[in-house]
Amino acid sequence: MRMTAMQTTAAPSKAMRVVSIGRLVAPVVYGGLCLTAACSGLCPAAPAPRPRPHRLGRWSTTALHARGAGISTPGGVAAPTLPSNEYTADFSPTSASKRDWASAYVSNLPEEDYAPEIEGVVPPELKGTLFRNGPGRIERGGEAYSHIFDGDGMVTAYTIDDGKIRVKNRYVRTDEYEKEEAAGTILYRNTFGTQPKGGWTRNLFNVLQKNVANTNIIYWGGRLLTLWEAAQPYRLDPSTLNTMGLDTLDGRLQPGMPFTTGIKAVDKLAVGVVGDPLTAHPKVDEPASADLDPLDAERGRRLVSFGYRAKPDIGSLVSGKGVFASELTVYEFDEEFRTAATQVVEIDGFAFVHDFVVTQHYLIWFQNPTDFEPALYVAGEKNPAQLITYDEHRPTKVHVVPRDPTDPTRTRRVLELPPCFVFHHARGFEEVADPDGQPGREIITVDSVVLVRFPEFDTLTRPRDDDGSALKALNFSEVPINQLRRIKLDLGTGVASQTMPRPRSMEFPCCGNVRPRAPHRYVFGACAAAADTNNPFQGIVRVDCETGEEVAHFPGPRMYTNEPVFVARPGANDEDDGWLLVVVFDAESKRDGLHIYDARALDAGPCAVAWSRRSTPYGLHGTWVGETFGVIV
Repeated sequence: MRMTAMQTTAAPSKAMRVVSIGRLVAPVVYGGLCLTAACSGLCPAAPAPRPRPHRLGRWSTTALHARGAGISTPGGVAAPTLPSNEYTADFSPTSASKRDWASAYVSNLPEEDYAPEIEGVVPPELKGTLFRNGPGRIERGGEAYSHIFDGDGMVTAYTIDDGKIRVKNRYVRTDEYEKEEAAGTILYRNTFGTQPKGGWTRNLFNVLQKNVANTNIIYWGGRLLTLWEAAQPYRLDPSTLNTMGLDTLDGRLQPGMPFTTGIKAVDKLAVGVVGDPLTAHPKVDEPASADLDPLDAERGRRLVSFGYRAKPDIGSLVSGKGVFASELTVYEFDEEFRTAATQVVEIDGFAFVHDFVVTQHYLIWFQNPTDFEPALYVAGEKNPAQLITYDEHRPTKVHVVPRDPTDPTRTRRVLELPPCFVFHHARGFEEVADPDGQPGREIITVDSVVLVRFPEFDTLTRPRDDDGSALKALNFSEVPINQLRRIKLDLGTGVASQTMPRPRSMEFPCCGNVRPRAPHRYVFGACAAAADTNNPFQGIVRVDCETGEEVAHFPGPRMYTNEPVFVARPGANDEDDGWLLVVVFDAESKRDGLHIYDARALDAGPCAVAWSRRSTPYGLHGTWVGETFGVIV
């Protein structure tokens, strides 16, 4: 069947559904795996994937003493509306479920270091550290921040070794954090609406923003760096999580905001105002083996990153594209954090680009059809994210840029999609578009989470509710749904097309154990319990982008999931051979649990959970490092 841009592989009639319902009690054997030890290496390997009927509401009461529902739905079969009747689709502002979800947003958390309570069996082969970053403090001096994304960064480290786990958390003590901590009040303007009291009279012409260092964290070249895309990274000690200070990467990044005058000499004079930011979504680029591609192998393993800066541009203004053009500075770092390559990419008009895609030969950015008008920001009345507008009459532009700008066989291309908004990409890969395999005739496949329109941040900043925050006033029905789409970029014809493997709301996509440069099938992510409704994330899902098969697990009706991180099993060959690590908030006990899943049997539930002492606000992004820093006691 030829699929149009909005067709889905999951739209069959009810007659196509095969449903079974049951209760399972530990120990349970399913598909050749003992669920109580599915990740421990004590049971037979998972069988090869095979077509399976849809399973609904598989409740498991394992040694974890945690209820959950697993579902597995083949391609071409509609998923159930909800995983079981224990779940609800009602997250209206006054609902009990909305209060459950919002109760994770606590503030002023203590900094701790302890061994969590562990249920189940931690896989003995799993060794390393999961670092997670996100807003940890969301109020200051009794005043709630206007938006969660303005929260001060807090890093949590889960160190795993020999079946034991250690949890540690620390605030990222940026210069702004330390000054506000000493003053006991908000001193700086933020991106999403938070600013010092006093209105425009206090904030007029104050264009400096606070570096919240709260979005992501990476470990590369011996440096543990927290990332926030509008400024420079902060470096932490990986053993203690103590803040070591702003890291300019040995002077390569100028401290300051994501703006440029377009004149280098002037920019150098405006240190602190004009700066070189670094994206929160760098990519580790793994080369092909020497026998497959000697030149690629010689290039070696790299960290590919970029910094976005807005540049005043008369041409953009005259052509009706807004006040700004966009400048993207690309950095490729070797494993010692030395610069291996760099280039500057110019884009007409304002470009809201949060993430990007790296393939063997190309860099890809999706330019969402948005504009930014800075007048009210300069006037001190609103902050940047509140002033981004969406134009539903313009296409979303896909900029495909050769990694090597001197390569005469590959040229920059701009393809178009119907208007949409993209935050995150799972991964991309190249394929040959014609039998001759000529450069520039490739098809690039990109799996991305797509929203039908821009989720206007200004609508998410609400008056405080009865608990002193704006969270429960949020109506999820007003927020556009996040859906996974497989996008094909045909560089020969210049045509971009897309299909939707599943309509379920999902975010924070990642891929598994994929060979460098090879195509992938599976995308993992956090997902809603409702099959096609925008609600808080309550599950973890694996989508087969080729067949449309969906396998998911929902830890409990009062549990809410964060971003999953895939960790390959030592010696793994298969794409799904590894574990998914995901922090889950339990609204009943008001604490977080690090859930460890076998990615091959996701619907069987976790094989282990490490329960923290308390909850933290929902985080943003994290990374797995195959090292332990310090001794687990």
